[in-house]
Amino acid sequence: MPGRGPTMWRMASCCGDNQAFQMHIEEKNMITEQMILEALRPVVDPEIGMSVVDLGMIREIVLDKEGKVEIKMVLTTPFCPLASMLTAQVEQATAAVPGVKEAKVTLLDEPWNPAWMKH
Repeated sequence: MPGRGPTMWRMASCCGDNQAFQMHIEEKNMITEQMILEALRPVVDPEIGMSVVDLGMIREIVLDKEGKVEIKMVLTTPFCPLASMLTAQVEQATAAVPGVKEAKVTLLDEPWNPAWMKH
């Protein structure tokens, strides 16, 4: 049949296209502080009824290149009876962010300050 010769396959060059593709994949898997904060926004302090983010309870977010995330946070009241429930929710919300391999929550030993609230 005319025009029905052997099929030819074209391969991408080994370096240029592949490096660009790899960088694109890495950018997609990059975890940002903003992604973590957005994931934590639905977590609500049960005593006050506001987001832990809006209350300023999240004091620091530590990210590493391996997908480990540590959330350093404070409680609104010392010896809060719901501390374990709240930290579990923060850990679960963090772990659900795409690219997070490990989530850890550390409670800081400092009092919460109402001035940290976002208005």
